[in-house]
Amino acid sequence: MKPLKTLFLKDDALHQVHHHSGDDRRNFLVDTETGETVKSIDQANRIALDRMMRKAGSRDVKRRTLLAGGAGVLSLSSLMLTEAAAPRYAYGAEPLGDGTVLVMIYLRGGADGLSLVTPYNDDYYNSHRKSTRKTLGMTGTYKLNSTFMLAPEMAGLKSAWVAGDLSIVHSVGIDNNTRSHFTNYAMADRSAPVQYKTGWLARLLDVTADNRSQFRAFSHASRLAGAFYGADQDLLAINSFDDFKIRSNALDTATINGVANRVAKAVGGELGNTARHTLNGMSEVRALAAAGYTPANGANYGSSELGRSMRDIAQIIKANKGVQVVTVDHGDWDTHRGQRERLNGLARELGDALGAFYQDMGPVRMQKVVVMTVSEFGRTTIENASHGTDHGAGNFSFILSGKATGKIAGGAWSGLKNSQDKDNAIHTDYRSLAAEVMSKGLGVDAARIAQVLPGFTPQPVGVLN
Repeated sequence: MKPLKTLFLKDDALHQVHHHSGDDRRNFLVDTETGETVKSIDQANRIALDRMMRKAGSRDVKRRTLLAGGAGVLSLSSLMLTEAAAPRYAYGAEPLGDGTVLVMIYLRGGADGLSLVTPYNDDYYNSHRKSTRKTLGMTGTYKLNSTFMLAPEMAGLKSAWVAGDLSIVHSVGIDNNTRSHFTNYAMADRSAPVQYKTGWLARLLDVTADNRSQFRAFSHASRLAGAFYGADQDLLAINSFDDFKIRSNALDTATINGVANRVAKAVGGELGNTARHTLNGMSEVRALAAAGYTPANGANYGSSELGRSMRDIAQIIKANKGVQVVTVDHGDWDTHRGQRERLNGLARELGDALGAFYQDMGPVRMQKVVVMTVSEFGRTTIENASHGTDHGAGNFSFILSGKATGKIAGGAWSGLKNSQDKDNAIHTDYRSLAAEVMSKGLGVDAARIAQVLPGFTPQPVGVLN
């Protein structure tokens, strides 16, 4: 394992010291100016900020003036410090397949896939779902086959299904499902044995050539997706194109931007590179925002946060900024109580946003785009006493692309009833789906997929041609 990289200001004031014994808790930071142990990333950032401001010669500027929407100089430095605690792995660099863009949408909280793609003929489902049950007789439903239907709130995806550009996988899950939001996502993000500390998307970037684009890979969210952790380059987390800018209550924004740039120039090492990367990203995003954007083909993204995110992503893809991988968060799917009202709104946001993106991109561009949804687990087949559902197992995943097979994949549907628990059983490992997206979607060869998903033998899923 390579030694951890040293993080420093130009006065060499802050070092990372690594002691490896198989226990990551023994990694720590030392302030070499005082000799004291730094006990948290937040404390390290406070020290770094104080010295950055000293270097910039601008003690009068308030800390808030350097914070940006989504991820600015300081929030990105925090991210970089956190990721530097993970070992790096070096791989050979080759082009990222055929230039297709991967858009990963995380349905955080454990989405109830049974309320999005419903097995309407399943007797067990119909008898155990009372307030949350979806039926074929509801206005707006769309019958997919003799087993499944799209719920009314997912009507935005009907046209993609009819055109054969939507595949759906039932019973997808994480190996060794723990029913824990955090543990399941950590396992999905890593998609590798525990000794690997990097995310699978980070390893995907490592095995493919860096096109030097500012936006080669980024998270359209308030934080970087865990699957990017450990990437050998600085990555942006952009909560909104409109808000990705220096924030301040002061009137002289030109001066504030000038101070931010002086800070970037005064800081050395990886922290300085991160600051410069962030400021350059802000400049390009601000130019995109100022240029405005009119979706094509009459697409309407609506006013939801997910809709705005997908609109931004469509704009930057069309602007030919070299985007290869983007992640998006769509949260609040943890519906333990009052599921019907909460989930219906979330499902409508998802269906409408994906439908608008598909319409906006058009059939030609969709040949070079793969959208994949993932959630950490499904929900129980049986309702609880609070008219909600609890943490379950197997879930549904959507693959939206001009390369889609247009089928429901995952093998023969065995039904929800089983003798063990109240779960939709897991039949497709999430890593097999990721492998097929890389191979048939992005054109990555099997040898490099083996580096991205070490120790795993993917099985065919059937979502992409």
